[in-house]
Amino acid sequence: PPAVTPPAVTQQAVPQPAATPSEPVVINLVLRLRNSRKELNDIRFEFITGKDTAEGIAGELVGAGLVDPQDSVPISTNLAKLLVSHGLNPPSKAVTFHLNSTGPNEQFDDKTLIGFAQISIVDQS
Repeated sequence: PPAVTPPAVTQQAVPQPAATPSEPVVINLVLRLRNSRKELNDIRFEFITGKDTAEGIAGELVGAGLVDPQDSVPISTNLAKLLVSHGLNPPSKAVTFHLNSTGPNEQFDDKTLIGFAQISIVDQS
């Protein structure tokens, strides 16, 4: 008699759309803050979903001497918030937040980023 192919074999050839979300997504970001000389700096970095963590990125920025260690927690917290809200509708593109390293006599200003920092998602075009 001729061999009968079980239906399960033919179904395996169909590509599974569920495989797409596991692909890592690279999100390009800019951290804008003032350095110890009060100069405004833009620090560009990538966040790879499934590989990077907000804490890990903040730790790398501190380790590279780009960020004050006191600011690691607010940076990681707000980076995580931004990445979560980026997936919402409408997506969030930036977050501005207070830094811990600012001196007590500073005049805080979230517009000129004195005592504050901003993380933005950069669209790749």
